[in-house]
Amino acid sequence: MKGKGKFDCWSDRELWESIASGDQFAFSYLYEKSADALFGYGHKFSNDRRLIEDVIQDVFVILWEKRQRLTIHHSLKFYIFRIFRREIIQRLQGNKTLRQGLDNFMEESSWEASIQEVLIQRQMTIDSDRHVRESLKVLTKRQREAIYLKYIEGLSYDEISALMDVKVPYLYNVVLKGLKSLKEYFVTHGIAHISRFVPLLFFWKGA
Repeated sequence: MKGKGKFDCWSDRELWESIASGDQFAFSYLYEKSADALFGYGHKFSNDRRLIEDVIQDVFVILWEKRQRLTIHHSLKFYIFRIFRREIIQRLQGNKTLRQGLDNFMEESSWEASIQEVLIQRQMTIDSDRHVRESLKVLTKRQREAIYLKYIEGLSYDEISALMDVKVPYLYNVVLKGLKSLKEYFVTHGIAHISRFVPLLFFWKGA
């Protein structure tokens, strides 16, 4: 069997060119590299594990079928997430039983681990899970998703704006206001000294 380790050092363009030429090993590598992140993102839309897994499978069927027509201008993660977001929303909207999951999209409970991870990345920890849950209530749904995509999944502002169908300047504002709201919540509740939030307030600038 051809080793998959070589793909680790390939650029997205090189990987996609190999997939476009029919390389199933490269395609399998992309699936294995992306599946966990997609599952985590899908959990923000629905708690239905089978639904999320089905949509992930659909995403890769679509990618394989379109491999010779799709030209990569962004990261592969962007294309995968964009297809996944479209497909899972369509599934949820088209099924009355599942629609409640979409109505509850971005409930605070589904984002607790994500915001905790953002804080850990900034060398900040919060002992109380209650404070994490309460802090999420100060964020809008768009703020939660934008911050998640930027700082957990590492997408660029251009990619997130295309994925969420918003303008980049608007997205900057969404993220900045979200980070300011988090900072104000933590400072108000005496969770950390204000100086520790300076990086959190300004790390949104990195694209």
